[in-house]
This record gives sequence, C-alpha cells and structure tokens, in this order.
Amino acid sequence: MTFFDITARRHAEEQARASEAHMRMVAESAKDYAIITMDDAGRVTSWNRGAETLFGYTAEEIFGQGLDRLFVPEDIAAGVPEDELRRAREDGRAEDERWHLRKDGSRFFCSGVTTPLRNGEFYGYAKIARDETARERQGKEREQALTHEQAVRSDAESAVALKDEFLAVMSHGLRHPLNMIHINVELLSRMSELRQSPQFMRAASIIRSSVMSQAKIIDDLMDMSRVRTGKLSLTTAPVVLDTLPKCASLPAIAITGMRRDADIARARAAGFSAHLGKPMSVERLNAVVRDLLPRKD
Repeated sequence: MTFFDITARRHAEEQARASEAHMRMVAESAKDYAIITMDDAGRVTSWNRGAETLFGYTAEEIFGQGLDRLFVPEDIAAGVPEDELRRAREDGRAEDERWHLRKDGSRFFCSGVTTPLRNGEFYGYAKIARDETARERQGKEREQALTHEQAVRSDAESAVALKDEFLAVMSHGLRHPLNMIHINVELLSRMSELRQSPQFMRAASIIRSSVMSQAKIIDDLMDMSRVRTGKLSLTTAPVVLDTLPKCASLPAIAITGMRRDADIARARAAGFSAHLGKPMSVERLNAVVRDLLPRKD
C-alpha cells in the first residue's frame, strides 16, 4: 500500500475556496457596481446584487445567458456585444461606455470594463459596470448650455455688427447736410450787408454752434464702435486747472455759481494743485465739461 502526502494540496484547495468565498463576499457587498463573470462563450456564470440592481434581472434569470439582452437594439445590430468580448480577449481589456437596457426596457448610461479571466489558460471574462446616467445627462446639459451660450453670443455679435453698420451709414448720411449748413452759414456770415445785422450774426452763431454740437454727437456715437473694436485712440497730456475753462471754448454755455478767475485763485491759495492729477485726454475732458455745465436759455 502506497501513501501520498496531500497536505499541501488540501491546503491549497482550502486557500482557493477561502479566496473564492472572499471574492464572492466582496462582489456581493459592492451594490453600486455590477460584477459579472462569464465563460469563454460569454454565458453568465456569476451575477452579484449590484448587477441585479443595475439591470433588473435576478441571478436565476440570467445564469447561462449571454449579455446581448443588456444592449440596445442598434448596438446588437452593429455587433457590439461580440466585439466587446473580442477586444477583451485580444487586447486584455475592453472599455464600455454606452447606453444599456434594463429588464423593464428603460435605458441608462453604463460605464464599465470587460477583462479576460486566465488561470494559465483563458477560460472566461469578468465585467464590472456602473450607472453613470446622471453624469452623462449633466454633461449633455453643459454641452447644451454651452451651445446656447455660443448662439446667444453669436446673435449679440451680429446685433453689434448691425449697429456699427447702422451708425456708419447714419454718420455718413448726417455729416453731408451738416457740412452744407455750416458752409452756407459761413458764406452768409462773410457778406458785408449781413454782417451789419446783429440779429443775423447772433442767429448764425447759434446755427454754427448747433452744427458743431451735432457733429460732436455723431463723433461720440462712432466712438462707441471704436471702443468695442479697440480702435479708439486717446492723446493724453497734463491738464492745468487755469486753462480748463479756456480750452473748453464754450461760447453757448453759461457757468453758474463760479467766477472762473476768482475761484481758481482761491483754490490755489487754499493749497489745491493747479494740475488735475495724471495726464488725461483734454478732448474727452472738454466733452465732460460740455455735458455737465448748464446751457443758456
């Protein structure tokens, strides 16, 4: 009679069973993940509770079946289930992010990976999957929001372009009659018989001032487009307080509540600087003065 020591083999078998039981316990406790094993033909051999929750099938309903029923019809027609197993077998893994079907026919977005199982030789597959429907919908919503924002921005840019075109056409259309009015007023002002009439000279001065004001308004409107396109240029220089009322040159504006020379002298005596801080655009500063000071009635 011959005896063989099989202690080591029994120990290895017990370790394998313990390891298998441990892995089964891990798989059963992972309720947020579907953990599925398949044989070499792609038939289900194990199906954890996470898979039941995710796909709606019980282990008894799915054992020995292929996973084709989990794919949407268009993917089945395209041969996706077979291709996924092929890629896992040949490449070592096959990532899967696509829409799947539950038992009740509802669709959900699933993210998972299929890997081959080998114990010396290939004998099956393991698939781990998770429901990522919320993430997919959030991504779609962000994409739609971005598309909407781009469309709104494009519409706004088109509207601004139309406005700029309108301002350019309007500027050209208004400048010509204003120039004609200005030229004719100047010609009339040089006629000796009219220069003797105070009423006419006053009217000519008002017309001239009004033409210049309208031309300035047109320039300001065009500046709006220049600011947007970055084509507005400003020439800056130090501004002296004494020269501000003079450089403003406002013949039709009455400054109320202030006597220029006297108040400036008092300001200097009180210690105020005659300079207005940093260099600035005299032209723009004059425009501010024109807008703020009251006009004569």
